[in-house]
Amino acid sequence: MALLFLAESYAVPMAENLSWDSGPRYEKPWPSIHRLNEGPLAYRHLLAMPDDTVVLELPFGDQAWDLRYVYYAGLHGKRIVNGYSGYFPEGYRARAARLATLWNDHAAAWEAVTSSGATHVLLHFKAYHPNEAPAVAAWLDAYGARAIVGFDDGDVLYTLPRR
Repeated sequence: MALLFLAESYAVPMAENLSWDSGPRYEKPWPSIHRLNEGPLAYRHLLAMPDDTVVLELPFGDQAWDLRYVYYAGLHGKRIVNGYSGYFPEGYRARAARLATLWNDHAAAWEAVTSSGATHVLLHFKAYHPNEAPAVAAWLDAYGARAIVGFDDGDVLYTLPRR
């Protein structure tokens, strides 16, 4: 019986580091993930931030991107608002819907950010189509978020005003 179990569970070749596509709404995510010291620069920066840091990453609500956020959160150790592991945190779907209407309802999208408990927003410029990322950055600026550090790979970390 044990040999049958082993034969049934044997998987060769085993695919590793596969990538999901994001679909037409956003650019394709990074083709692979890495250890923290080789990954996106923003996550290494988050490692040194205070323990009470809570990050909301944009774009929000896209599974291909959210899976990467969850992976790197496990490495940098800060809490994130985005989440996907087969379970969606409370309010995730409503927040994703409000942020998806960013272009039509700036105030509702901002409320989705500020009601999340986030202290920071990490904007992944390269995740957006070229003309959209600057508009998202302008929206953050207009509502009082302050860019505190930009990274060579195109990410920008914002601090949010206290509620």
